[in-house]
Formats: sequence, structure tokens, C-alpha cells
Amino acid sequence: MNKQALWTGLLVFVAFRDAGIITTLTILVVLNIIVILTILSGKGYKMPLHPKPSNALQHSAGFNLGVTYRKLSQLFTSRLKPYDITPEQWIVLYCIGENNGMIQKDIAELAGKDRPTTTRIMDVLEAKGFIIRKKGKTDRRSFLIHMTAAGQELIKQTVPIESQTVEDAAHGITSQEYNLLLSLLMRINENVDRLIDQE
Repeated sequence: MNKQALWTGLLVFVAFRDAGIITTLTILVVLNIIVILTILSGKGYKMPLHPKPSNALQHSAGFNLGVTYRKLSQLFTSRLKPYDITPEQWIVLYCIGENNGMIQKDIAELAGKDRPTTTRIMDVLEAKGFIIRKKGKTDRRSFLIHMTAAGQELIKQTVPIESQTVEDAAHGITSQEYNLLLSLLMRINENVDRLIDQE
């Protein structure tokens, strides 16, 4: 009996055992695998010593979302180079511009970032002259974040770039498909938020 066929059969048997699926049908399946592989081996078929595993990640929504985000971010980064701002900084600045005078906590939630990351980004934006911090009138311990004229001008120039980047990335996708994609992403986002709250 071919050794590779035997080992393959044993590995399949162990997989079924670990899954708690040990029945007469399971044993027959394993024996059939061993017999078929032995016959193929006798006909000159050589099983690969290191077969390539199936890429299960290709069917993972999380993996594909991460890969797509990184590629899209890389493209947007390249197009933002002349403006001395990164996509991370851009989204925070954009959120500030949409809601001028917010506190840091609200900006972090709106931009989808944690507070330490938002603080770091705002430090950079302030150093570049795109935002200013003003003490709150009712709570002197909190700061209200405002966009400067320089920040407004940068957003004005770069919003079309962001829109074109997304449009280029969505080439070949209909408006209906794109809206469905957004709807599904928002549902996934809501599900994850709920799961995080339950942890």
C-alpha cells in the first residue's frame, strides 16, 4: 500500500475524529480515499509532497476588507503626497470640518478611531496649522477643535481627490451594487459594535 495514501487517509480520519464525526460511513470514506490514492499512485500519479492548502482567507470578509482597505489607503496616500497629509490625518480633518467645534471624544467616534490615535493625529494637524484647540466655555478642562483657514483650503482641494479615488476603485460596479455594498458594510459594522459591547 502506498505510504502517502495511507498517511492521507489517517489525516482525514483524525480530522473526522477531532470533529466528533466517527461513524461507519466515516471509516468507509477514509478507506475509499486510501484505495483511490493507491490506485492513482500505481498508474504513475505522484501526489505532491507539499500540497498547497486552500486559501480559506479568500472567503473571509474580514481579511478581504483589510486587504482592500490597505490597497485603497495606499492609492489615496500616493494621491495626497503633494498636500503633505496622510489618509488617516485627512479623515480626522474632514470630520472636524464637517462638525467644527467638537470635542476630541466625538471626533474619535465620528472618524472611527480610538482616542489615543485621534490625539496623536490632532497633534500633527495642529503642528501643520490645520486645526486649533480652544478651551470649552462650560468645561475648561475640555477642548473644542476648530479647523483653520489652511485646513479648510486643504479639504476643499482634496475632497475631489478622495471622491475620484473611490470612483476609480469602484470601476465596473453599478450604483445599485455600490449602494448594496455600503449597506452590507454598515450592517457588519453594527454587528461588530454590538459584539464589542458584549465583550
